[in-house]
Amino acid sequence: MIPAALLVGAFFVIPLGRLIVSSLSVDGSVGISNYVGIFGSDNIFAEVLLRTGWIALLVTVATLVLGYPLAYVAVRARNILGLVLVILVMFPFFTSALVRTFAWRALLADNGPINQLILTLGLSTEPVRLVYNDIGVVIGMTQVLLPMMVLPIYARMKTIDRSLVLASRTMGASPLTAWRTVFVPQSMTGVVSGATIVFISALGYYVTPLLLQGPSTPLFAQRIDSLVALPGKQGEVATQSTVVLIVTLVLAYFLRQGLGLSSTADGARSSRRSRKNGGTAVVAVGAAPERSAVTPASSTADADLSSLPSNWVWRIEQRLSFLRFPVAVGIAVVALFVSLAPMVAIVMLGFSNDAFLRFPPSAYSTRWFEAYFSNTRWLDSTWLSLSIAGGAAVIAIVLAAMAAFGIARTKRRGLAVPGYLMMVAPMVIPQVVLAASLLYFFLPLNIAGRPAALVIAYTLIGLPLAMIVLTTAFRNLDPAYERASSSLGARPAMTMRRVIVPLVLPSVLSAFIFVFVTGFGDLVFAQFVGGIGTPTLERQMYRSIREEVSPEVAAVGTLVIGVLVLVCLAVLVGSRGLRRQVRSLAATGRKGSL
Repeated sequence: MIPAALLVGAFFVIPLGRLIVSSLSVDGSVGISNYVGIFGSDNIFAEVLLRTGWIALLVTVATLVLGYPLAYVAVRARNILGLVLVILVMFPFFTSALVRTFAWRALLADNGPINQLILTLGLSTEPVRLVYNDIGVVIGMTQVLLPMMVLPIYARMKTIDRSLVLASRTMGASPLTAWRTVFVPQSMTGVVSGATIVFISALGYYVTPLLLQGPSTPLFAQRIDSLVALPGKQGEVATQSTVVLIVTLVLAYFLRQGLGLSSTADGARSSRRSRKNGGTAVVAVGAAPERSAVTPASSTADADLSSLPSNWVWRIEQRLSFLRFPVAVGIAVVALFVSLAPMVAIVMLGFSNDAFLRFPPSAYSTRWFEAYFSNTRWLDSTWLSLSIAGGAAVIAIVLAAMAAFGIARTKRRGLAVPGYLMMVAPMVIPQVVLAASLLYFFLPLNIAGRPAALVIAYTLIGLPLAMIVLTTAFRNLDPAYERASSSLGARPAMTMRRVIVPLVLPSVLSAFIFVFVTGFGDLVFAQFVGGIGTPTLERQMYRSIREEVSPEVAAVGTLVIGVLVLVCLAVLVGSRGLRRQVRSLAATGRKGSL
């Protein structure tokens, strides 16, 4: 774990510590005047912070309203259909948030298709302003963060024992009553996890507010972005970033189980509470009121009698039960539309023949693709992004694999739990805060503005993703294979190369894709740490959006989407072959161990 710990300590702990010290430095002395100043009447930081929290709350509610029914439909659907639904929701995650936000600008424009639909339906007599305000920001951020809500809920729903719901039905509960009193309470851990991740992510979100929010009502990310560009504002940036850092850490502490940061003791207490409140009692809560008194579980559910529906409520729910799944399907369709509409719009705009941004295009051609391949500036920025993101992904995977193997195999739990929490901590901190701390840390070292700065930054933010995937893989790896290899005379290096690596290689490839896509689609660190000296593809697209507003960015985004689709298909096909090899190797290992 030492190499990964050194990376996190050098480029996460120390820069954040220096940022906090800068917030307390006033003319060479220590004081709190910087904090007093940002909350003064002539500073808008307090208003910006409250607005940011409000927008984050709205986005969390919106993703929950759309994500919960979608996850429920995916769980209830057949295996292949449910998997397709999850893949469709996850697919936008593998594309640039900048490209998706650019598509929302076209979809939500005054002459865009959504406003045209509103006018056609007679809901308004004039176009509704949907961009450069809170409405556009909430819509754009909801689409970007929806996968973070759906996946934890879906994962939790997959573990719910359906026999409890069926038992409740046999005791007289309507389908809606059984779902409301049995299924929903058991899915709440997934809801808490998704809501926690979405809310904390929304607090420091950068790309969407930058393009869809008006300058007169900035959010926190916009505020920091504007201050960093001004000379002599390091103290104010450090102070405001420290306040948001403290708020985030407090939230992360109280919601640590939702973030997966709870210790072993916390998990044990939670498990005991779950067993105490579970069992037959949860079935009795879903029972119909007429029959609950005679059910076998009634003696264990006396404390939950207040949760039993009254007769008239039960009758209403009995009549409305048939609407439950159709309503969920309808909301799931809306969620899929919100998730996939920008992707469709980008592809259509990429083939536009118009000289300016117009949706839908008046004609189609490949002129913007030809412009991309004939422009050395675009090609150079693409190669630069590929090399930086690829290099950072390789480093992050190597460090994470070493640390994850150590955490999974060590018997010192007092070392494993703090070590794991330290490795995944960069995932909790808003990226704007982390980018600002790295900027001020790199400036004296003369690293800012160079590719090495972005390699370090992308390795740092990719390490937690790789740690989560690979720690799970190593914990699920049976140590018997390693012991069998050693007993047959293999040295540790050969055991690692011939046994361990083949077994975890599918997880390694998955982690590599996540880390690579995170770096390749980044704009936050490219703006703060990379700067003009490192013109990545995202920076080049952002510059084009701000200066030209032409479909050329959509053509680039379409190419990126196409390449990612091909990569994902290649990994999927390759994973099938790897699974066959792993099964064969596992069978051989069992025979050898016998």
